Amino acid sequence: MKIYIFLTQITLVYSQWFVGEEKQQTTTSNHTEDASKPFPVVSPVECILECQKVLTYGYFVDTTKTCFCMKNKDQKIFSIEDENLNGTFYQQDQQGGVCPDIQRKSCRKVKEDCPTSPSGFYHIEIDGQIVKAFCDLEVEGGGWLGIANITFNNASLMQTYLGYVNNEAPVSDLQNIGDGKFMLDAQVVKRLFTEHGYTEVRGKCFKNWHGRTLHFILFGEETVKYMRKEEMTTHGSCQKARYLSDDTSYMARTDCSTIRIGYGLSHPYHYHLLWKAVTYQVMLDNRFACDDSHFSNAFTNTGYWLFFVR
Repeated sequence: MKIYIFLTQITLVYSQWFVGEEKQQTTTSNHTEDASKPFPVVSPVECILECQKVLTYGYFVDTTKTCFCMKNKDQKIFSIEDENLNGTFYQQDQQGGVCPDIQRKSCRKVKEDCPTSPSGFYHIEIDGQIVKAFCDLEVEGGGWLGIANITFNNASLMQTYLGYVNNEAPVSDLQNIGDGKFMLDAQVVKRLFTEHGYTEVRGKCFKNWHGRTLHFILFGEETVKYMRKEEMTTHGSCQKARYLSDDTSYMARTDCSTIRIGYGLSHPYHYHLLWKAVTYQVMLDNRFACDDSHFSNAFTNTGYWLFFVR
């Protein structure tokens, strides 16, 4: 049984305030996809940071120094012995510095209206619909709309997650991006660039097997034309891609003239978005590549992939 006790702690992360609620989370010993799995951390701050990477909440258990990344407050957590795991559930503080919850045209507009507000879910207009969407308001000036989040750590679930990639979600489901199995309809993304003035794409991915983070932004005329499906593959990413400060990828250290953007007019935005033949790719198909390829030694599919546009 979940027991609400009291608010005990506030932690500052990336200039955002997080409030922690002590509680007893419901556990399960059934090893299911929907139960959050633990991983070791040294502090609640590390727990929050790791869970923010995949747009989820952090649940920190101090006695065992473990963290669970949770889709929502009521998600069960996995425990082999099904024991009670009293911990602290962290979420962004909604007191002060947060935009009034009114309709806006884009995440960029949220940033303009409320420059000190934290990243989170806001009501914005996308493709003619008012939806609850995730806005990243901090990275590279903020104003980014989250359009995809694929996160899995169990290779046996690859076909399941490939189904999430191939069965793209409608814009009305954007509020579900935090569940780690969301990919926005490519036609909606195309219209954001053709009809609503979007000009940049940001991708971030990570794989445990090689331990590297690929974090990049694509910009410029060629990127816009590719996202509009007006132009095919761009050969060479010089002056068209930049890598962010947390990027540790091999691709960032590769001659930019050998890196390509896009792959034909019929493929969605998540297929060969940035790549070098055979060696380094970011793509979501049956290979799930992130700064690697299926030709790499010790290649595994598991990791996380996030995509944003503005």
